[in-house]
Parts: sequence; structure tokens; C-alpha cells
Amino acid sequence: MKYTATDIAKLGTILGVYAHPDDECWTSGGILAAACENGQQVACITVTHGDAGQTTDETKWPQARLSEIREHELSDSLACLGKIEHHWLSYGDGALRDVPESEPVEQIAELIEQIKPDTILTFGPDGLTGHSDHKMVGKWAELALRRTGRAVTILQVRETTEKYAACGKILHDIENIYFAALGRPVTIPAAQADVFFELPEELHRKKMASIAAHHSQKDATLANPRGRAATVAYAKTEAFVKAYAQE
Repeated sequence: MKYTATDIAKLGTILGVYAHPDDECWTSGGILAAACENGQQVACITVTHGDAGQTTDETKWPQARLSEIREHELSDSLACLGKIEHHWLSYGDGALRDVPESEPVEQIAELIEQIKPDTILTFGPDGLTGHSDHKMVGKWAELALRRTGRAVTILQVRETTEKYAACGKILHDIENIYFAALGRPVTIPAAQADVFFELPEELHRKKMASIAAHHSQKDATLANPRGRAATVAYAKTEAFVKAYAQE
């Protein structure tokens, strides 16, 4: 279903559950910004500090300090979107499949009880890019919600067939973003999304600023004219499917 910025109000209080810094703006920055403008309560959980990610310039953003660097980048990025409550879980980047699920599930459940969201935004079983961290975080979010018994809808991010064809392939050529899916992410037609949001100009501007705040990850791509054009196009839409609604 195609949503407008006004329709985002239907999602109520939003909790995003993400694996790495920049997942939130990349997958759902437009929805988060729209919700903030609507006066909705918005909160995010980031499970790792993203310190296993590659830096675009070792001299500016050394790998040894990447955890600290990405903490600051995420703070700046969220500020571009609006007033967003943030929580770290601080598990090891790239190693979530090896974490016994009981502890993170309990931590997420406690935050669900504290924040009382109406909607949770997270990853689905495909992890969008195929990343195992993404897959685990989506699984933990659903298990945590079941534990609470609260009436909440989980929306899982999906890549649309149209976006992948128009700009996803280009970004993969530049950034290898679908590395864990061997370059072939699971896609759905935009018309099949339960929430399909085409960002209006001002929200798109905010989302691009939020993405650009992750300098250690995005500066090289945004300095490349082809990469910037593909990122601008990619950021214009967001798609989610309803995965779970606890009554």
C-alpha cells in the first residue's frame, strides 16, 4: 500500500531494531523522519557498533577506532532525521549468529516493554542484503515481541524489484552491498509491499543528510558521481511487509 507522510501516523509509536549504524537511515530514514515531523515517538536499537565494517579511508577513519567513530556518526545521522531515542546493545559486529539468543532477546523485550511501540521496523529472514547480522536481528525482534505478548506490528524491510533494477545493481557494483546474497537480493514488486513510501522532497533531503553523516562508510560512494546518483535514487523509496501482528 502506498503511504504518504501523513499515513505514517498510522504506525503510531515506532521502534526500529537494526544491526549496524546506518541500517536505520538506509532502510527507513524517510519513515523515521516523517514520524518525527508528525510528533510520533520514535526509538531505535542498534545491536552492534559496526566496527567490522570497512572504512573508506584508513587515514581519516582508522579501523582500530571504527567503533567510536561510528558511534559519533550515528548520533549525527539520527539528528538529521529528528528527535529519536537511541539504545545500543553492543554485540560483536559480524558475529551475531554465534550469540546465544536468550540475552539479546531479553534485552530487546525489556526495551519493547519500556518504549511500548505500536510498530517495529526491522529486517526479514532475507536480511535485505543477505547479511547474517541482519537476519539474526530480525529474528530476535520477533522472539522478543512474542515474549512480551504486546499488541505490536512488525514490518520487515524489503528490496523492491524496481529499485534493485534502477539503482541497486549500480550500488552493488560500487559498494558490494549485496555481498552476502551474491549480488542477488530477494525482491518484491513495489505493489506487493504493505507499506511503500515514496519520500517527498524535504524528507528525501533529510534522509540523504542522514546517510551522508556516515562518512567512514559513504564518503567514497558519494564522491563518485555514479555512486551519488544511485544513492539519491535508492533513498527515494522505502518498502516493508507486515510480518507479524500480535493481537
